[in-house]
Amino acid sequence: RDRVAGCRHVPADGRGRRDLRRGMTASARQGFVAMRFGYPPVADEERIVAREAGVDSALAAQIVRLGHALRRLDQHDLEEVASTRLLIFTARLIGAGMSPRQACLACLAEPLSDDPHTVSALMDIVDVHFA
Repeated sequence: RDRVAGCRHVPADGRGRRDLRRGMTASARQGFVAMRFGYPPVADEERIVAREAGVDSALAAQIVRLGHALRRLDQHDLEEVASTRLLIFTARLIGAGMSPRQACLACLAEPLSDDPHTVSALMDIVDVHFA
């Protein structure tokens, strides 16, 4: 594999892990190579969710739309944003027969915040998408 001369560690800094660099001193950050990763385009993410969760494309599209709505809240003190992985977990539970609301609570709202008011607000968004 290709290696960058003198580089031993490469931390990944996804959008949901914004605080990774904040906990490091400036001199420590200078010892790393930074790479930022975004989310796949909507159509690709829908295919990923459908394939990985084993659900139909309509459900995958609905969950991805919900994920995008939740990601727009990334400035609202959330621990993370709704990752593709969380969307896949949500789709798997719904595909296995769990109600969409319960699956979204377990896989999206609760993992994104431990504040009851924030979880309630996230579930309000879920209710709009799964009315």
